[in-house]
Amino acid sequence: YTMGLLAVVVILLPVSIASAGTLSVLSLDSSRNIDVTTNSGFSVVRDDLLDPNLFGTSGIVPHTVQFLPSVSIFDATALQNVDVVVFTSTIFAQNELDALETFIQNGGGLFVFGNNISLLSSLVGAVSGGTTGSNTGFQVTDSSSPISTGPFGSLATGTSFPSGFYGFLNAVGP
Repeated sequence: YTMGLLAVVVILLPVSIASAGTLSVLSLDSSRNIDVTTNSGFSVVRDDLLDPNLFGTSGIVPHTVQFLPSVSIFDATALQNVDVVVFTSTIFAQNELDALETFIQNGGGLFVFGNNISLLSSLVGAVSGGTTGSNTGFQVTDSSSPISTGPFGSLATGTSFPSGFYGFLNAVGP
């Protein structure tokens, strides 16, 4: 049920990870959100992140992934020793937003499923361009972009794929 509702995936990986090692991933627990580390709707994502052929010392990405015990709140204590936080659309208290912003500014990464582009844009210092409900999909317009080119391959200009609701950014941070 969850995967059918997912519309936007935002991935900002930590810039502080330069060599092989372990990526520590933290999720909100089911009291606040869909717990991505245990919910069956995210089993494909979890399986891919735990696949040693994809993520691991001999994988495409030379980092293993370790899921930490989920938490009910993102605060400075919970975010210590974390490389990536993962969550779906949720409502955050201001102290959580502050902690997430500091986490990102210090090189932490986000892996977000949802459609609250306004929240995400403020966390990464971007200007939200809004959202649309069009189901026409996305099309790659710049095949040299780091979003369309990565360790798993590249998408050619003109490549299209379906989507549901999505948000867009008009400008990105400083």
